Amino acid sequence: DTYTADTTVAKGHSYTSEVTEATCTTDGCVTYTCSACGDSYKTDETPAIGHVYSEWTLSNPSEPTDTDTYVKKCKCGDTKTMTNVPKASSDLAMDYSAELGGYVVTGIGKCTDTDLVIPATHEGKPVVAIAEQAFVWDGTITSLTIIGGVKTIGNGAFFYCGQISKIVISDSVKYLGEWALATYSYPNLYYTGTEEQWQEVEKVDDFKYNGNLYITSVTCNYVYGE
Repeated sequence: DTYTADTTVAKGHSYTSEVTEATCTTDGCVTYTCSACGDSYKTDETPAIGHVYSEWTLSNPSEPTDTDTYVKKCKCGDTKTMTNVPKASSDLAMDYSAELGGYVVTGIGKCTDTDLVIPATHEGKPVVAIAEQAFVWDGTITSLTIIGGVKTIGNGAFFYCGQISKIVISDSVKYLGEWALATYSYPNLYYTGTEEQWQEVEKVDDFKYNGNLYITSVTCNYVYGE
């Protein structure tokens, strides 16, 4: 035989809250935990924000090497590195754009390189764009490499540059203007970003001129030196 005596009413939970901010790789939330029994639950869950990297910057500016190394960093400390990058061309014609926050390549200038390498920076500022028709009808360029920083390649920037056989484009590029790469040498194009990133690049003409493709192939995840 049993009976119950001295029954007391449940006190109820007494929760305290702890905020966990979302980071580049982990989700955020508010966690409520009872100080009496340890019961807990989460609210206000927010997804990880993802890495936000700086522009590519030259990491070995004073080293006398045949190739260069570039790095870009996230505020969390995560770092990406590009090695074996060709030396950037010098003496290109450039204008600074306050609106764009960097330099715009406007032409060949005094540069005599046939393997043209657009630099990531110029005089401590990023190179952010290649102007419309900047290199139009230039028959001396045999290859084109855009290291990083450049976000926009203007209409007809390399129109009828008929000796170019290879084009390497950084994952910094977000916009390709009409006939920007219509060299009419039908080059192979290599992109340093992923296929998903490539799909997000705005291509005004889908590499077509008068209905014909002017790029032979596109290869993503390109690594310099391979």
